[in-house]
Amino acid sequence: MTTNHTDAQVEAAAPLLPKSGDNSIDILHPSDSDNDHYARSSIAAVEQHSAPSKNKLGTINGCYVPCLLNIMGIILFERLGWGVGQLGVSGVFLVFVIAEFQAILTVLSLSAIVTNGTMRGGGSYYMISRTLGPEFGGSIGLLFYAAYCVGVAFYCTGFAEEIVETWHNDVEGSAKFWLVIMYASSICGVCLAIALAGARWFTKINVFLFFWQFLAIFISLIAVFFRGTFHLENQTTEACSADTDEYFYHYAWTWSHFTEMWSFVCSTGNCASFAITFGVLFPAATGIMEGANLSGDLANPTYSIPVGTLSAIATAICVYVALIFSFAGAFNQCTLRHDTTIMQESAWGDVGTYLVVAGVMISASSSALGSLFGGSRVLQAIARDQLFPYMSWFEYGSAAGDEPRTCVLLTWVLAQALIFIGSINAIAPISTSFFCLSYCTVNFSCFLLEISGTPNFRPSFQFYSWHTCLLGTVSNLAVMFFVDWRFALVALVCEIAVFIYLLYRAPQTLWGDVTAALIFHQVRKYLLRLDTRKAHSKTWRPSILLLADDADIALIDFCNNLKKGGLYVIGSAVVGDFAYQVETVQKLRADWIQFVDDNALKAFPQIAVASTVRAGYENLILLSGLGAMRPNTIVLPLLRLKLPSSQVISSLDRADNNVVEEEEKKTSDSFRLKALVQTTPAEMDALDYTKLCRNILRFKRNIVMTANMHSLDSELVVSERLAQAIEEQYASTDLLNNKVSDERTSNIQQPPKKKTPKTKTTAAAATAANYWTFASKKESQNIGNEWVDIWLFAEDYSLNLDAEHAAMDRGFPMLIMQFAHILLTNKVWDKAAGLRVFLLVGDEWSDDDQQRFSAIVKDLRLDVDSVVVLKQTALRRPSWQSIIADESEKQRLLKYYQSLNETIVSLSSQTYFTFLRMPDLPPIDSNDEDMNHNLCTIHFEALYALLQNMPPTALICTGETLPVISMDI
Repeated sequence: MTTNHTDAQVEAAAPLLPKSGDNSIDILHPSDSDNDHYARSSIAAVEQHSAPSKNKLGTINGCYVPCLLNIMGIILFERLGWGVGQLGVSGVFLVFVIAEFQAILTVLSLSAIVTNGTMRGGGSYYMISRTLGPEFGGSIGLLFYAAYCVGVAFYCTGFAEEIVETWHNDVEGSAKFWLVIMYASSICGVCLAIALAGARWFTKINVFLFFWQFLAIFISLIAVFFRGTFHLENQTTEACSADTDEYFYHYAWTWSHFTEMWSFVCSTGNCASFAITFGVLFPAATGIMEGANLSGDLANPTYSIPVGTLSAIATAICVYVALIFSFAGAFNQCTLRHDTTIMQESAWGDVGTYLVVAGVMISASSSALGSLFGGSRVLQAIARDQLFPYMSWFEYGSAAGDEPRTCVLLTWVLAQALIFIGSINAIAPISTSFFCLSYCTVNFSCFLLEISGTPNFRPSFQFYSWHTCLLGTVSNLAVMFFVDWRFALVALVCEIAVFIYLLYRAPQTLWGDVTAALIFHQVRKYLLRLDTRKAHSKTWRPSILLLADDADIALIDFCNNLKKGGLYVIGSAVVGDFAYQVETVQKLRADWIQFVDDNALKAFPQIAVASTVRAGYENLILLSGLGAMRPNTIVLPLLRLKLPSSQVISSLDRADNNVVEEEEKKTSDSFRLKALVQTTPAEMDALDYTKLCRNILRFKRNIVMTANMHSLDSELVVSERLAQAIEEQYASTDLLNNKVSDERTSNIQQPPKKKTPKTKTTAAAATAANYWTFASKKESQNIGNEWVDIWLFAEDYSLNLDAEHAAMDRGFPMLIMQFAHILLTNKVWDKAAGLRVFLLVGDEWSDDDQQRFSAIVKDLRLDVDSVVVLKQTALRRPSWQSIIADESEKQRLLKYYQSLNETIVSLSSQTYFTFLRMPDLPPIDSNDEDMNHNLCTIHFEALYALLQNMPPTALICTGETLPVISMDI
C-alpha cells in the first residue's frame, strides 16, 4: 500500500538531515540531494508521529475558556485587592494598562503568525522555532516550558494558601509553611491525574470550572457593591494593623470612598513598591498562550486562536475593572493590604463564602491544569524536533489524542520541586520574567517576518504592523528588567546559553524560518553597496575560484585556508549540450553541496555547461560570484602532460589501469571527488591550458598554479575528513607500488613519509654543490625548522613601491608574500612552520638593494622569519623568441630549470610548501597552431623539470592591477 504524504506533513516532521558523524551515509558514493534525504527522513517521522488521532476542539472550549480560566486565576481572588491597597486605583489601573497592553500587542503578533499557515502542536514553541529557527525556538521553548513549570507551582501554591487562610488562619510559622506545601502537593497530584487522562477530559472539566469560577466572581461583585457596612474577620473589632487605628471593615460602596482610594500616600510607610506590586500582579495578564499551546488539539487553530484569545482578554479586562471599582469603593487601605480573602468574607453567609472559596480553588486548579497541559505539549514538540540529545522519551504520544504523558510526568516532578518555595509572592516574579521573555520573542518573530519582506508572509489577520511588533518586543523587555533585573538577567543568560549550544550543535532543519529571509535581505542590501570602482588595497582579500581536479584532495583544503574570509568557489565544467545535461548538473550540484558540508568547507560549488572544457572554465571565471563579490584569484592544478618521459607532478596519473582504479576506489573521499569532477584542467590540451591561463590574465585575475599537492603533509590539512582521505591515498599509493610494474610506477611522484628530525645545517653547506652561491653568507642563521618557502628573483622587481611600479607587482612580489602571510595566519600552519625567503640576485646586487628589500618587507608589515640571499650563476633562461628562432635552445631552457630544481630541492628538506613566481607563458601565434602546440609542450616540460621532487608548490602570477598590500593607514 502506498502512503501519500503532504508537504505539510513533511514540513512538520521532526527530523532532519543526518549528523556529520552519522555512519549510515555511504561516503564512497555521491550522496542524494539534500531535499530528497530530508523528505525521506521527514516522511519516516510523519509515519511515526501522525498515527495517533487528534482532538478536534472548537474556539470556545479549546481556546476561549482555557485562556480566560488562566488569565483570571488565583491573582484575581487573592492579590487584586492587595494591589489596590498597595498602589491605589490609579496605580493598579496603570499596572493593568501596561500588562494588558503587552498582552494585546503579543496576541496581535501571535494572531498574525498563526494565520499565515497551518498551525500544529507545540504552541508558542512551534511558532517561534518555525519563524526564528531552531536556535531561537529551542532556547525560548525551554524557557517557556520552565515558565509553565513555575506556573503550575504558582497556582498550586495559591490554591493551598486559600485553604490555609480559610480553615487554618490561626496557624503560623513553619507549621503554616508545611500546610501550604501539603495542600499544594495534593492539588498538584490531582492535576497530574487529570492531565494523564488527556485533553478531552480537561476541556470537559473546564466547562464546569468556567461556570463555577464566574459564579464565584459574580457573587463577590454583588456582595461588595450592595452589602452595607460590617466588620470582616467574623465580625470582630480587631485592628487590621498595629501601625494604624483602621479596622477590617466592609463599607457600603460609595463614590466618595472610591475617589479617596484613587490615589494616596502609604499610611504606614510599609507599602510595596510599584515594581514589586507589578511583578505580583503581572501573572493576571498571562495565560494568553493557552489556546496556542493546545493548537494541536484544535479543529481550526488559525481561526480559534486569534478570536478566542482576544475575546478572553476583552472579557478579563471587563472583570478586572469591575473588581477594582468594587474593592476601592468598599474597603479601606489597611484592609486591602492585610486581608487577602476579602472576596469570600464579603459574600452573604456561609453558603456564599464557601461558594467563593470553591471558586478560588477552582480558579487555581484550572490555571495549574492549563500550565501542566501547555508545558507538557511544548516539551513534546521540542523532543520531536530532536534539537537536544537524550529526549527521545518525551516524543511519546498516546494512541488516542496523542497525549504527552511522559512530558506530563516530568512537568509534575519539576512543579512539585518548585512548590517547596512555598509563597506566591516569591514565585510570581520568576513567572513574570519567563513569560515576559517569551512574549518578547513572539513579538520579535512577527517583527522580523514583517520587515524581511518575504512574499509568503501574508497572514489573514491584518490588525498588526511592524510598529506594534517592535513596541511589544521593547515593552516586554523593559517590564522584565523593571520588575526584577536579577530574574531578568538569569532568564536572558539561560536563553543565551541554550542558544549558543544549539548554534554550536547546528541542528539541520528545513523549516523556512525567517533567518534565511533576513540573511538574503541583508546580503542583497550590502552586495548592492559594494562597488568595484571603490576597491582599495586596504580591503583586499583573496577571493578564490578553484578549477577542481579529480585527484588533488589536499588542494581543496589548501584553498579553504588561503581565502582568509574571502569568497571561495569550487568550479567544475560539464561538456555537452545544455538541454541534455540539466539533470547531471542538478545532481552534481547537490552532491557538491553535500561534499562541502561534510568536509566543513566555507565554499560555494558552481558548475558550468559548455561545448568545450576551456569554454566551461572561461564561463566560470567570467560569471562566478555576484556583484562586487567575484573571484580575484584562479587556482588550478598543473597540466598533466602526456609524454613517455614526463614526471607526473600535479597528482597521481590517471592512465587507464584497472589496478589503479580499484585501489583508488578504496579511498573514500578520493573516489568521491572523482565522481564529482567530470573534467579537470590537468587533462586539457597543452595549448588550450595555456590559452586559458592567458585569458585569466586578460580578465585581470591572479593565477595560482599548483603542483605536487598530493604530497602535502596530512597534518597541515585542517579538514579532518580530507586529512583522513589523504592518509588513505598515501596507503593506497604504497600498495600500488607493490602491484604495478616498474615502468608504470616510475611515473608516480611518491608522497613523502612523515618528516623525521634532521641535523641543522647552514644554507651555505646546503648549496655548496650547486650553481648558486651565497652573495652574503649568514653563518649564524641555522635553518633547522619546518618552513614555508618563497623563492624570488631580484631581477624581476624594481624594489620601488610608487604607483607605476606597484601595479602588477613590478616593484615588489606583493601577491606571493601576501599569500604566504595569509597561509601562516592559519593556526595549523603557523604552529608547524615559519616563513623563509630565498632571494636570488645577480652581480649588480648591492648592500643598498638589500637594505631597500628589508625596508619594504618592514613597511609592508610582513612577518618573515628568515631571508637567505643567493647569487645566480651565469646560466640564464633563454627567451621565447630565441627558442622560436633556434629549437636547440629548448635544451638550455630545460637545463636551466633542472639546475634551479636541484638547488631548491637541496634546500627544501624541511619545507612544507613552496611559493614561486610563475614563469612567463609562451607566446601564441594565431597563424601557426603547430608552433603554438610545440611551444606549449616545451613550456610544460620545463615546468616538470623545475618541479620534479619538490615539495607542494604554488606558481603565482599577478593579474590584478591593484596592489594587494597597502601601506596606508
